[in-house]
This record gives sequence, C-alpha cells and structure tokens, in this order.
Amino acid sequence: MSIHEFIREHAVKVNDGSGVLVQCLSEEFSYILTAKHTLKPQNRVETWDGQPLAIIDIYHHSEDCALLTIPIVHDLSLVRFKSNKFDYKNGVIFGGFPNCRASETTPETRFRTYDGKVKQLDKAFYLTIDGLPPKSQIEGASGGGVYIIVGEKPYLIGVEIEMAGPQPQEPGVVLCYDMARFDEIVKEHNLPPILPSFLSCFSKIRPNTFNYTLNSPTILNVLRQQLHRKAEGLVRGGIPKPYELLALYDKGLIVTGQPDEAMYDLQLWSAYAEFFVLHSLLNDVKVMDLSYLKSMEKTSRFVYSRRKDGWLQDLNNIISSARKLLDNGGVLVVSSGDVGSPPIADKSFIKYLVENIATPSAEYEDEEGARIDMGLESGDIPFSFALLGSLHRECITRNEQAFLSLNTAQLMDLFKDKYADEFNKCK
Repeated sequence: MSIHEFIREHAVKVNDGSGVLVQCLSEEFSYILTAKHTLKPQNRVETWDGQPLAIIDIYHHSEDCALLTIPIVHDLSLVRFKSNKFDYKNGVIFGGFPNCRASETTPETRFRTYDGKVKQLDKAFYLTIDGLPPKSQIEGASGGGVYIIVGEKPYLIGVEIEMAGPQPQEPGVVLCYDMARFDEIVKEHNLPPILPSFLSCFSKIRPNTFNYTLNSPTILNVLRQQLHRKAEGLVRGGIPKPYELLALYDKGLIVTGQPDEAMYDLQLWSAYAEFFVLHSLLNDVKVMDLSYLKSMEKTSRFVYSRRKDGWLQDLNNIISSARKLLDNGGVLVVSSGDVGSPPIADKSFIKYLVENIATPSAEYEDEEGARIDMGLESGDIPFSFALLGSLHRECITRNEQAFLSLNTAQLMDLFKDKYADEFNKCK
C-alpha cells in the first residue's frame, strides 16, 4: 500500500469538508478529527469510498476543531506522531476532498493529497503546499489529516483548518492545528486517549505473540496455547495496561537513538508481552503488578529497536540504554529486527567491541571525544544482553525435534529448560 493509499484509507468526508479517522483506547468506538466549521445541524459522514458512518456523539473545542465518535472501525493501522513538536520546514502530506473534485466519477479521484513544508507555532503550524495552489483547489479539504513521513510511514501530526492570509494574495498556505487541541477535547470530556487501540490491554496484543517458525503445527499450537494462557493469567493478575507502561517508561522502552514513534509499534508491545511471559515462567511468578515490575526494573529490563542489521552494531546505544535503566549486574533483553545473531552476547566479545569502538580518534582531544567505556572498570561491561528473537530461534526452532511426542507438561518443562539454559549464560 502506497503512502497516498494509506492516508486515503483514514480519510473521511464530513458534510462538505474533510476529516481523519483515528484509533483511541476504546473497544466501542473510534474518532474522527475535523475542523469545527465543517459541521452542520444535520451531519453526514462517510468513508473515502462513500460508505456512510454513524455518528455517536460530537465534541467541540472553543477553537475551530471538533472530535466525533463513531462505532469502532477495526484494523486501523494509523498512529499519531509521538510528539507535538517537529522540525521546522519538515516535509509533510495533507489529504482531503476538495470541492473542485466533487464531480469526479471515482472515489479515488475525488480524494487528493498535497505535499508541502511546515512552519511550527504554538499548538498550530502553517503548511506551505508545493506549487502554491489557489483557494479554489483546496476548499473542501478543510479538516483533513496532515502527516509527517518517518521511515516511509505516515504519522498524523494535525488537521488542516483554513487558508492562511488574505486570498488570493497568499495562495497555497494553510493553517493547521496539531494534536494538542484534540487532546484537550479528550481530557475535558474524559474520553479515551488518542492512541493505538491495542495499547488498552495485553489481551489485544496476545494474538501477535510467540509466532515461532516451526514445521509442526501441533507443537506450535500447543506452545502458543500454553503461553497465551499464561499471558491471560498475568492480565487477570493485574499487570499494568500497555498505555500505563507507556506513560511510566516512555523512552525507556526503546534503545537509545530510536525514533519516538517506535513506541507505538505493535512489534514492540508483542515482544514486551513475550518478555513478561518468559520472566514469569522462568521465575515462577504469577502476579506481575506494578509493584512487582518496579521491584525488578533495575535488574531485568526490555528495550526495542527497529534496526534490522546486526544488533551489536548498535552497541553504543544499547550500552547507553543499559546504563540508564539497570544497576550493575542487570540483564537487558533487546528486541530488534536481527534474529540471526547469537542470543546472548559474549562478554569477552562485548569488551573487545567496546575497546574497538572507544579507540580515540586523532581529532578528539576534549570531553566530546570521551570513550564510551569511561566509568566502566577496566572496560568490563557490568550488564548482560540478550536478543529476544534469537532466543526464540535458539530455544525452540532449532530444537523442534526434541519437542516431538511430549505431553503438554513435558513440553512446557523442556520449553523452560531451554530458555533457562540461555539466560544462565548471563550470569
């Protein structure tokens, strides 16, 4: 799916204007964000391809923006940008349904995206659209979503409100509101936050966990059934909601240097759920409530990276994360796109890499040229590192034959033994 198609899937027509469909932490409804002036006494809302959407309720801001609730729309993959701050003159895309295209014969051609650059203000920003189209080519797109592109993915940063400056003297410049005003509507009316819906509970994430690569569907099904049952037990036992953990740990969930938007990746939260299940099984812990998580957070932590190359190529940032999160002797479990490296980083190899990376360059003679191992005795690293995806491969995929002909209890005993053997290498 192209970026244009992706944005179009989340676009809605609101009367004679536009809007954007977003997720929230609800299992009952989704949101539409739009400009308040698009609304009428009797409103009609429809998807980009003309399917009508029922309106549950409408919430207004004192300024020109509004939030509508509609029956939940499933499988919305769009997420908002993590921050309401972005770089000056960032490239963005704005999408909507301009009136000049209302007579087009297909839904695809009635929708239009506009490329441009942003200039940020307080809770608002101006978008200068490429080619500086006149007002006649933009009217009707008010209320449409504005997106920043990060790693070839669109992230919602706000909603287009109106043309800026006197017309026609200043064509192609529009005023937009960022997500802060919509967050204010949510807070004022005690509505669920504008976040991916799967962050509401680990039960929603569970189906995406422990997708081992195995030849035997029987072994895979039994394993996943038992592991998912354990995950549900943790939910019943009071494990914090994902959005609560997001608020609590924030950037502590990602490897230093990763973009903030990675915190909304489903891959992060499915791997995080796997980390909790493995910890509970290997340590015979049945309740992992907030009190328990706080008690273990300096000895065992999880972080996520989008990087797909060898995880130890990012050693500097991984060590930086460990220093921030762990006491000496702690274990950092990393989830990344690398599943081919050894699951447990050999400490002698880590020391070699640290010494290699930390060799001072000739041009550095001040504090900025400090070695990354400064403060670590003799260059030794007082932390252990484990790669989650490689642990799955090493413990399960490569040992598939050993699980044949075992009953459920024996299979789970072997499962725990395999992971325990690997984690023992961290000691």
